[in-house]
Amino acid sequence: MAQTTSSSAATKEYPVPLKASERKVCHAARDTYFKCMEQVESEFPKPTTESSGKSKAELEAQEKLKQQRIDRVCGSQREDFDVKCPKAWVKYFITMRAVQQKYEPWSKAVNSK
Repeated sequence: MAQTTSSSAATKEYPVPLKASERKVCHAARDTYFKCMEQVESEFPKPTTESSGKSKAELEAQEKLKQQRIDRVCGSQREDFDVKCPKAWVKYFITMRAVQQKYEPWSKAVNSK
């Protein structure tokens, strides 16, 4: 989706900014993929060693199974996301989602006081 232009003076390629309509398409693809991921993740318990009594290896195995299921169930949504958004955006959105999930319990605890 992201286009590049090159100048005769410079050999570097610079990305052309997405138009508003292209950004909407990208955001819709992201939202669809993340919604699919949330549905799959809801099938698995939240990984905590204290409450589950599971070892670190068991939790890692469960996380691997969850990721495999996400890849299988949400593969077409991920491909759509990758096609409709620039690579840097995909990386950013996925990283930010992981950060938000990591700090979500802490954020809820702070905001509930």
